[in-house]
Amino acid sequence: MGSMRRNSLKAAVLGTMALLVVVSSAQAETTRDQYVVQAEAICKQNLKQNSKILKGVRAQIKKGKTKKASVKFKKAGKAFGAALNRVQALEEPVADGATLSTWMVKLRPLVGGLMRISKALKKNKINSAQRLAVKLQNKGQQANNVVVGYGFSACLIRPGRFQ
Repeated sequence: MGSMRRNSLKAAVLGTMALLVVVSSAQAETTRDQYVVQAEAICKQNLKQNSKILKGVRAQIKKGKTKKASVKFKKAGKAFGAALNRVQALEEPVADGATLSTWMVKLRPLVGGLMRISKALKKNKINSAQRLAVKLQNKGQQANNVVVGYGFSACLIRPGRFQ
């Protein structure tokens, strides 16, 4: 009878420990609102950074200063890539994991798009850069569509912000 009590006691202790683990993990889970706040902070910082980097880029291109504009697009691409890495490192809400992963998959090519625009401008291929910019806008809109309703603002791709 003593071994039955010990086994029952062990089972009760193990059951309680398992319950505590479940409760503590549920409390630690990131909510969608928490994730959006954290991501928005990163995106706002990147938005300010890229606004500063890309300031006057259209005027430079119109004046034929494509090499200077090229440098700006390259810097913006690197900054955007770094911001994506920071957002991707955030803990995602479990329920939104698949959607947020798809969003990242849609955003990643934008880094390469900025770099391709930079290369086209470096070679003074303005028409190619414009075509690439249109593709970039389309891909950005596709990424935005994935997270419609999440409440993002700074994390949405809106190329018109950069003049």
